[in-house]
Amino acid sequence: MATDLSALLQGGVIIPLQDVPSRKQAIHVLCEALSETTGIGPRVIEDAVMERERLGSTGVGEGVAIPHARLPGLEKPVGGFMRLLHGVEFESIDERPCDLIFMLLAPDGSGADHLRALAQVSRVFRQGPVRDALRKARTEEDVRALYLYFMKDVAAVAVVPAMKWRRSRVRRTASVVAVTVAVRGTSRSRAISPKEPPSPRSCENQ
Repeated sequence: MATDLSALLQGGVIIPLQDVPSRKQAIHVLCEALSETTGIGPRVIEDAVMERERLGSTGVGEGVAIPHARLPGLEKPVGGFMRLLHGVEFESIDERPCDLIFMLLAPDGSGADHLRALAQVSRVFRQGPVRDALRKARTEEDVRALYLYFMKDVAAVAVVPAMKWRRSRVRRTASVVAVTVAVRGTSRSRAISPKEPPSPRSCENQ
């Protein structure tokens, strides 16, 4: 089971910027791309994703949508990320158009793993600095660098609402959240301003 977004995208796809007119077209583009990496027909993927969409929108708010489906023939969970030039209507809970789309596909029999992966994706996209940084990314390399920065080798997501962390682990000022994270068995503190997320290029040097 892939445990973070960077792992989900290793066998998936990243489309750093796309202009589409509708939710259906956004889903279609991601399904076509994921078909090439999974070997599953694009129509099969799209039918499964749209069936789930008919049960209820996967727009989770703040411009983020997480369309998803379980598919026979898939060996492990895989993800596809796409940023849209203009947000499209996803019937989100906050009625905001979505411009950050993360599609999650999972094996047909992976009920619990599928739910855990969905929770992981949702948890990461709830972080404002993550969304801000992804909206500034321009290339696939930029996006991958950002996911690695926020996820790889880190015991906890680096930027989180302070109220969800123990006081000993988080120091919050008016504009900066400082979080101590474990990296390869060591610990270090990073101060990240919610108003000024790290640039993709600076992430590559971390």
